Amino acid sequence: PLVDPKSDEILVKNLFVGINATDLNITAGRYFKHSDPPYPLGFEALGQVVKTGSAIKDYSVGQYLVIKCGSGQIRGYSEYLYVTSADGLTVIPKPDPEYLALFGTSGLTASIGLSEGSRLASGEKVLITAAAGGVGHIAAQWALLKGCHVIATTSNDKKQE
Repeated sequence: PLVDPKSDEILVKNLFVGINATDLNITAGRYFKHSDPPYPLGFEALGQVVKTGSAIKDYSVGQYLVIKCGSGQIRGYSEYLYVTSADGLTVIPKPDPEYLALFGTSGLTASIGLSEGSRLASGEKVLITAAAGGVGHIAAQWALLKGCHVIATTSNDKKQE
């Protein structure tokens, strides 16, 4: 059963979860080698606020939040999350497929790197290495949407498909 959030917590119903390399490494047994299962999964999630603690003023019921599970707790795969400001909360409009393409670590890395880091502009040539990976495939799509000529590399022919 769900309990009311503490005064500094927000209760969020999880709607989507980002799957990243850390999650894959945990399930493959490459992380947490010196502890017993079950292992926590999910660094990033997207959910809707269900209830807020009494001290919460910046968030309200019904808002959608992107959550970077911080405070040392990996738990994004949970059906409900109790989160605090330590979880890197970002309010977004109602989620749609266009927004979800940028969800999580890979999408944010690609979009920030190309749009803010390099100030990517239409007509430029862009080289994307490891274009079949999590960041690479989103970076290639991002650059194409910006009107750039994309040159992409992969480690083998199968990944080019």
